[in-house]
Amino acid sequence: MSQITISNTLPQTTADPAMRGRVISFYVLAYTGMVPLGSLLVGVAAQHIGVQNTVLVQGVLALGLGALHWRSLHQQPMVRTELPAQANSTQGLALSS
Repeated sequence: MSQITISNTLPQTTADPAMRGRVISFYVLAYTGMVPLGSLLVGVAAQHIGVQNTVLVQGVLALGLGALHWRSLHQQPMVRTELPAQANSTQGLALSS
């Protein structure tokens, strides 16, 4: 569940606000369109090489993609964004004790 939430939140928070709708539509298209095709591919692989070997290959691919992603995250410079002045102030908040 957290993977789905993170993969949905990441495009929404990193996309330009003017392009956010288009980005989300491509995300939904890719997510809903690729899941059935991936399931079909996994089923074919399980028939040919066996269920245990298919799960092993999926695990190795997931670790490899994670390692590539980890490497690319550390190569990109961090971009620091400043919050607007309104976000930093506590004006308008009712603080009661």
